[in-house]
Amino acid sequence: MKKFLTFVLFVIVPLLSMSAQQLSYKSQVSILTVDDGDEIYSTYGHSAIRVSDAIKGYDYVYNYGVFNFNDPNFVGRFVLGNLLYRLGIVEFDRFVLSYRISNQTVSEQILDLSLEKRQQVFDYLNRNLLPENVNYRYDYFHENCATKVYDLFAVTLGDSLDLNINRENYRNEGFRGMIKPHLQGGMEWAKFGIDFITGYKIDKEVIAEKTMFLPKNLESIFASAKVFNNNQWVPIVKNQRVVYKSRFKPYDSFSWLLSPMFVCWMLFVLVFIISLIGWIKGNQSWVFERVLWSINTLMGFLLVFLWFFTEHQAFGGNLNVLWLSPLSLVFLFKGSGVIGRTIKKSMSMIIILMTVFWWFAPQSFNTAAFPLLLIFVVRIIKRIEGNFNHIKE
Repeated sequence: MKKFLTFVLFVIVPLLSMSAQQLSYKSQVSILTVDDGDEIYSTYGHSAIRVSDAIKGYDYVYNYGVFNFNDPNFVGRFVLGNLLYRLGIVEFDRFVLSYRISNQTVSEQILDLSLEKRQQVFDYLNRNLLPENVNYRYDYFHENCATKVYDLFAVTLGDSLDLNINRENYRNEGFRGMIKPHLQGGMEWAKFGIDFITGYKIDKEVIAEKTMFLPKNLESIFASAKVFNNNQWVPIVKNQRVVYKSRFKPYDSFSWLLSPMFVCWMLFVLVFIISLIGWIKGNQSWVFERVLWSINTLMGFLLVFLWFFTEHQAFGGNLNVLWLSPLSLVFLFKGSGVIGRTIKKSMSMIIILMTVFWWFAPQSFNTAAFPLLLIFVVRIIKRIEGNFNHIKE
């Protein structure tokens, strides 16, 4: 009962009072854009909505990027792709302070909206704060802090909003191509992991509206957008300013010795040397062979799981499963019968052909993973050579 009363007093009552509040002519609605951060969760920046009213003493930021680590089954929801994000609200000064601490630039676009439209935006946000509306299922490319901001204005402004997009400026290489510039330096391993678990669907070019999943693209498109006010089309952004400018950041010196490209090529060289020694000595190295194909099989099961058993749209159609496959399980056994031998031959052919397909596939593979593919090509060649010598004997 105590928790319930606390919830009513500090959540329900304020929400009801805000939902009934009328903005004054001094009110403003702004889009806040936060530049890229240094951590993986902040590397693409952030978007939020500011509603202020000098007469009412109201200055709050509505933030669609809130989640709770203490939510039941948080890890499971995250893995399966049904993690719930929510709309949060915080005082403007506290919002800016959090990004001063993390040293991220915060920009503001003050919008030229009529009082009626500002009120509609305000009411929409407060309805979204209600318990039955506050949560939404997060999807990085389709439902995130920036896309929710665009959705808000698309709904509240309707036909009075004209994005006025020069579509040639927003031609793209799909979602993957758009996030690559944000994953440089110390983020190389993050880019490697993303390329590994995502499929060809995120390599398709998307329309300009879809590029607004990135906060900076949202900011850029709204900078040229127009709104219908007083029987005429006017720029929707009437003023743009930098709220906080980040301090100088030292150059992120990421050693190439730790890069995915170098590490993967070193792994290839190691496997090649071990395989070469095996060729010279006539040793099949079955323990080493089983370790490699076990890793291949486990990675294949992981990709299939992400593709078919999670709700992450980006994981579908992952062509990495052609060379990292659950079917590689057959390579763990010396004798596999007719069906097993057929699968081995088919998998061997596919893996070898992947060395050519790699560069022409509809999916953009991470080039650092190519030496890992060559590892299994080398083992297949060694297997073929071993089988040939066995036949000769």
